[in-house]
Amino acid sequence: MQIYGSNAYRSPSRSFRTLFSADGRTLLVRDMDRSFDNDMVDALQAMDVDTGQFVVGDRVEGFVPVGDVVVAALAADPSTLGVYRVRDLAPVRTVPIGVPADDERLVAGGGTVAALSHEAGSLVVLDTRSWQARQVDIPGKPACVAISDDGAHVVVGTGQGRTGRVVVVDAATGTVRYVLTGPRKAVESVAVHGDLVIAGVEDLVLTWTLPTATAAATGTRRPTAAPKARTLHTFGNHWANIVGVTPGGLVIAHNGHVIAAVDPATGQVAWSSPDLLRSSQLTLAGDRMICTLAGDRLITSGERAVSDRDPETGAVRQAWPMWGVFIRGVTPQVVAVTKAGVGRVDLLRKNDGAAHHPAGHGCLVRDVSFDGERFATAGYDRWAFVWTRGRADPIAVVDGGHHGPPGQAVHLTDDQLYTSFGGCVQRWSLDGSKTPTLWAESTGFDDNLTLIRLLPASDLLLVAVRAARWGAGELCLLDPTTLEKVDRSALDWTVYAAEPLDERRLLLRGDRVTVEYDTVAGRRIRRKIHAGQPDTRTHRYLYPHRSLQIEKRTYVTTKDTGELAERGWLTVTDPTDGTVRHDRIETVEFTGRGDLAADGVFATPHPDAIRLWDLDAGKVLHELPTPPLIHQLWWFPDGRSLLASTYNGGLHEVPGPRPDADGRMP
Repeated sequence: MQIYGSNAYRSPSRSFRTLFSADGRTLLVRDMDRSFDNDMVDALQAMDVDTGQFVVGDRVEGFVPVGDVVVAALAADPSTLGVYRVRDLAPVRTVPIGVPADDERLVAGGGTVAALSHEAGSLVVLDTRSWQARQVDIPGKPACVAISDDGAHVVVGTGQGRTGRVVVVDAATGTVRYVLTGPRKAVESVAVHGDLVIAGVEDLVLTWTLPTATAAATGTRRPTAAPKARTLHTFGNHWANIVGVTPGGLVIAHNGHVIAAVDPATGQVAWSSPDLLRSSQLTLAGDRMICTLAGDRLITSGERAVSDRDPETGAVRQAWPMWGVFIRGVTPQVVAVTKAGVGRVDLLRKNDGAAHHPAGHGCLVRDVSFDGERFATAGYDRWAFVWTRGRADPIAVVDGGHHGPPGQAVHLTDDQLYTSFGGCVQRWSLDGSKTPTLWAESTGFDDNLTLIRLLPASDLLLVAVRAARWGAGELCLLDPTTLEKVDRSALDWTVYAAEPLDERRLLLRGDRVTVEYDTVAGRRIRRKIHAGQPDTRTHRYLYPHRSLQIEKRTYVTTKDTGELAERGWLTVTDPTDGTVRHDRIETVEFTGRGDLAADGVFATPHPDAIRLWDLDAGKVLHELPTPPLIHQLWWFPDGRSLLASTYNGGLHEVPGPRPDADGRMP
């Protein structure tokens, strides 16, 4: 199986949580994908920052690095903590803690690990020097936890009915030192820095100043009274998330839209910025994905760039143009990011320019354009690549980061490459160098481009614009050299593929529409709307002689246990009269889009295999091995092999079956 690009820095997981090791040389990853076909769920992984190679270890719940080891709650028994060597995840010891640790609620500081147990309503404090664990009962329902850098204090945010509390625990003795009042709702996030305790409660940032050790030991027999809450900052109608405290003492918080640095002594906002990536896109409980404070580095992810800011002033010291990425970890020299929730880990190095990854896409590949033995790819990232069949390294790399959001359409013809970054069309000249030259760029369109095709009969460029719910899409004709608009017409539905009917006509295909297009006259001949409303679990494939529908559904396999499974169904219909040829053929679930070869063989991706279908007979002809995390398939023009894309941006060429002496499939 030919691999295009490199598998380095690609986790074998679709969704994950990450933390850097203490020395910054290893990125620790835990698989968070709950799909039924995922056999790596909860697997702990270690990625070497220098090589990008992954080591896979045991299944765990929460985890936290401490020195040269990582402490994790075992998935098989969350009431036991496993201790592993960071570099290879080799087991070192196990530590029983008596209560089940919560998923992802482990923190560490100063050699102390704190594990929260919502089920038991308690906190476990573990001394990693003696490996002794203390269990502390927490009043209320524990919701979040933080620990001071020196490990002296652990703070737990709770919620009980209409009130919340912040419980301060002395880590050395395992006793509750204070129960701080003031929140009128459940506490969502907490932090502790020296004698300052901070909490996020709805849209409020609250603080408490703990008495100093000297003041607490004045000789009185009664414990020192708990300090009073103070409202430090109000975001207004958005949840407050505590990021941390800067070396200069400013409290950093954000609400998913705006980040603010507040002086805890005066309550004055030292600086604020509104350019965060919207937190509504987050799928995990990890606000560090859009804003992370690590020492004197404040890393923020915005809609257009990842920024390294001075946490004391908010000034941007360095920016990398990247659209919609999540922060995966920060060290003094490196920022690890991924596109959305999946994909390859990109490393942004301090004082370097934009990240350059000529070894392949960082996330899902959206479009492929074949031209002889070459092909071009575009994905949901900043890159477009041109490849030569059978060669692992790309022959041309286009960085579209400065042109706008990722493009979803690409077209390759002779020495010209057309891309669609930023809602525009770009024309690049392939002059033999690895970095093509930009020669022209069109004006912007109203939405994303879904199709680019050169029409040889008229020597014009056809461009399809996505039809949004609130408006119509477009079919536009451009001058292929200057990219000026020659003609445009409205289109009610989105089309994303083009099939030649003859030398003059193209069939443009979408999920619910087919459009017959005259390439010489530059106009639509006819349009057909197909019945049925597609959803996220249904894909339609509309071809001249057959209409296909694949479905993906979840159902209960065992009523007693409620065990769930996923299956797929394939329906084949005659598009001329709507006759159903084969109704809902059951098979293994589909993982993405398939493709129809010129000889009528339909290829579909599944977790266990690539299946080749005889649509006339309604049966599987052959099964091919599948790369991990397969997502979408395209037949090469010669029909001898398939190009498979994966969820983490990988590209694989999968050879098809060889016919026997009689020309039949094995």
